[in-house]
Amino acid sequence: MKKIALITDSLDHNAPGVGRYIRNLVKHLLMRNTNYHFTLVHERESNDPMYTTAVDNIVVPAPPFPLGRELRKVLFLQRFLEKQQFDLVHDLAQVGPFFFSSSYKKVATIYDLSPVISPSLHTL
Repeated sequence: MKKIALITDSLDHNAPGVGRYIRNLVKHLLMRNTNYHFTLVHERESNDPMYTTAVDNIVVPAPPFPLGRELRKVLFLQRFLEKQQFDLVHDLAQVGPFFFSSSYKKVATIYDLSPVISPSLHTL
């Protein structure tokens, strides 16, 4: 059975449109894919009903210092995912912990290309 991690941080941060997309995607993946073991990986403890489903969920918190969330995404989360030996990691919040090589395959969902098309309108 293939192990797949879905990074669902956006649910922890109440992103309305992205949250709806994530909920629907996860719901349908769980209903239709019995050949895969899904794990939801997110940043904060949450009472969100998505995390009380029959799927595993793991909290990987951000360090409590400036730029902690960004460092979590590019460094700490990458190391954690590698140790878990996932076959595939799908980041549902655009960027992904994909800066370094890894043993797992990577998928990122891109919702908005405006940071690429109009970078002057966005912060780093």
